[in-house]
Amino acid sequence: NLTDGAVEALASHCPGLTTVNLTYYSNLTDGAVEALASHCPGLTTVDLSCCRNLRVPGATRLAQLEP
Repeated sequence: NLTDGAVEALASHCPGLTTVNLTYYSNLTDGAVEALASHCPGLTTVDLSCCRNLRVPGATRLAQLEP
């Protein structure tokens, strides 16, 4: 199981990420999404399909990234 902490570590150590696929990691929360948005400003593609614990604040934060 992938955790928020693992995504936070990935984001902080790989700030150049442009694509992330986290499909079906249903235990992830907005904390993981916030870490991606904070540390990976170049993200252009993020797949969070079937991540049921995500809420509007996390999605909004990603949507605010500049392309």
